[in-house]
Order: sequence, then structure tokens, then C-alpha cells
Amino acid sequence: MRVVGALAVAGALSACADRPTSVAVRVTLDGVPVPGLDVIAYPFDPDRLLDSLAAAFPEPRPDFAALERELLAFTPPPPPPDDTAEVGWRATRDSVVWLADSLNAVDRRSAGYGDAYHRFRQLYMRLVQRSATRESARRADLDPVRELARRAGRAADSLRVWERLAYAGFDSAVARLVAGGEHEPILATTAADGWLELELAPGAWWLEARLPHRDNPFAEYVWSVGLVSAGFPFRLLLSEATATLEWRH
Repeated sequence: MRVVGALAVAGALSACADRPTSVAVRVTLDGVPVPGLDVIAYPFDPDRLLDSLAAAFPEPRPDFAALERELLAFTPPPPPPDDTAEVGWRATRDSVVWLADSLNAVDRRSAGYGDAYHRFRQLYMRLVQRSATRESARRADLDPVRELARRAGRAADSLRVWERLAYAGFDSAVARLVAGGEHEPILATTAADGWLELELAPGAWWLEARLPHRDNPFAEYVWSVGLVSAGFPFRLLLSEATATLEWRH
């Protein structure tokens, strides 16, 4: 939750300020609606609360800044333009299947069966060799990705342990704020068209949402938007342009 969102003002404070504000929020990526996304409205700044908890925790947050930059810059390796190993493997596999079916339909005592079976054995051994070549080519492409995933996994485990301990008091702090007069946080989920509706009591609110990146498994879109509920209904768009890209751990 390390985001400073832009302030979206619902309207000038006026006589309407004592009425709830109807807020319509739409989430899109490249103009396409995002359904099923949870958006949480907090009547306080959750990032500020997390910062206070982290400041009180005796151990500093693990620093993986260099790794995070590498993960956010990750792009999946493109498929080879001419995958000769894959084409040869598929052709040999299809020939093996065809010849095996042909042999199954032939009496083993018939003339020529021995020669046909010998050709089948040769073709099958060629398939084994081409399978090994195909797997080796795939491994060469995937090994760097697997190594990056292993490094990311180890770092994520370490960071999650720290967050679990450092932020352990978050829920109880929220409960104290609510008991002291703050409103309850509100959870809403986008519909099939990417829209959701919120009724927010007067005052300052913060909307938080997270969405996995479409192409980068190590990244996610994060929204943290502050707004003022002043009694005037309005609409708010959450898109990749208003999101921050963060390491998904």
C-alpha cells in the first residue's frame, strides 16, 4: 500500500455536506471493463496507518528495491519465430501415431509386418531424440524465468513475514478508530460492466484496490485514491493511467 493517490474532490463543501455521497466507480484496463474487482473505501488513510505501525516495529522493512525494479521490468520471452524443434517433434509424433494405428490393424503373422514394425521402432527412437531436443530448447528459454521466480519467491516470503509481524496491529487499530466514531470501511465489488456504487458518509475517504498485471506475473496495478464526500454524487474512473505498478508479493 505504498501509494499516494490523487485527491478527487466531490464538490465544494456546502449545505449538502451533511448528506451521504453517491460515488459511482468504474475500473477499466485499456478501456475494457474489469469485473469482480474488490474496492475498499476507508474513512482514514490506510497507508498512513501502516506507516505508523512500521515506524513502531523494531526491525526495518526488508529492502528488495533492486529486485523489485527487475521484476517490474520483466517481459515474458517471445516465442521463437521459427521453432524447428517443435515442428519436427510434432511431425514425428504424428507419424508415430499413424504408423502405430496401421500396425494395430495388421496381423502380426502377415508378410511385411516385421519390416513395418522395424520402421516403427526407428521412427519411435527418432521421436524420443526429438523430444529431448525440444525439451532442451524449452529449458533454455524458461531457465532464466524460473531463476527469477525463485529469487522473487524467496524475497516475497521474507517480506510477507515482516509485514505479518509489523502490521499485526492493523485490524485492532481500525477497530479502535471505528469505536472512536470513524465509519466502518466499505467493501464493494465491480459488476460485469466494471461499475460499482458506494454511499459514503460526509468526510474524507480513501479507495484502495489491487489487480494482477495482465502480462507480468510479478506485478500488479494498485489504486489508492483520496476523495472528499460532500453530498454531491460523482463518478470516478480507475484505469492503468491512474494506477501505480507495484511488485506483487
